[in-house]
Parts: sequence; structure tokens; C-alpha cells
Amino acid sequence: ATGGDEIDNNQGCCISVSSFTKIFAPGVRLGWVEAPPFIIQRLSNYGYIDSQGGNAPFMGTIMANAIEMGLLDSYLDKLRIEYKERYGLVCEILQQEPRLSILSIDEPRGGGYFIWIRFPPTVNADEFLTYSIENYGVRFMAGTKTNPFPNDEDDIGTAIKSCARICFADLNREDLR
Repeated sequence: ATGGDEIDNNQGCCISVSSFTKIFAPGVRLGWVEAPPFIIQRLSNYGYIDSQGGNAPFMGTIMANAIEMGLLDSYLDKLRIEYKERYGLVCEILQQEPRLSILSIDEPRGGGYFIWIRFPPTVNADEFLTYSIENYGVRFMAGTKTNPFPNDEDDIGTAIKSCARICFADLNREDLR
């Protein structure tokens, strides 16, 4: 607050940039920004956003109609069911390997794209990624790539070296097995 009961309109700094690409169709190159009002206001003042009805007016109209008609909601409902089933399948497969820990196993799931796993503490996920690609063509995101403070040698930085985020969203059930 700036004084009295006034509210500081410049509070908050979190910005979320999202896209319809993953939740509707890969070819939909359209998204949105969630942020505090003062950031949205500054973004909306840029000419390329304001000109010609936005930077993707045709696709914007299509998506607006899809949202208004409920098509996006019904499609998301189907995706949630499918991803929940894939999540369960991948967890079943991973649980067969006693050296792995599934970090998100106890969380209630309604969908999503990723599973976090932990290798034994002696395994470096970056090195194992190279091995996995070269020998099996299997890719994942090593935990170190998600660490916002990679130069800190704290407990989190040390622990995350043996973690990985795997994506199951772009594979069909047969490929997951």
C-alpha cells in the first residue's frame, strides 16, 4: 500500500504465458497472458498487439467461437481423462523399477503432461539422459534444467541432480509400453 487505504497498483510480478497449442491443437498458434493489471496494461499498449485486431485475428475469432460454443471445455474434459489414464499406465510401468521413486504418485491427478521421478542419489540425471538418448532414443528433462538457481549448491540443487521430468502426453499408449 502507498498510504492509508490506497492500493499499490504496481504490486505483483508473476506472469503466466499460455497457449492453445497444447490444450486444443498443435497448429493453433494463439495464447494468452495472465498477469497483474499494470503489466497487462503495459502489454496492451504495444502496437503489434493492438493493430489489426491483435496479432492473430483469424485464429482469435475461431478460438473465441470454440470457447463460446463449449468446444474447448468438452475437449479439455476428454484430454483430462486420457492423460489421467496415461499417467496411471506410466506409473504402473515405472513402479516395476525398484530403483526409481515417483515423486508425484500420491497427488490426485486430473490430467497433466509430466511425471517427476527420482533416480538413486548416485545417478546424475544429465549423464543418464545422454546414455538414454544414445542407447534407447529415450528423452526426458533432467532436473537440473528446471532449477531456477543452478549455481547454488544447496540441498535442492543437490537433490534435483538425480531427478527427471518425463512427458507422456505426446505418446500413445502402445508407445508408452
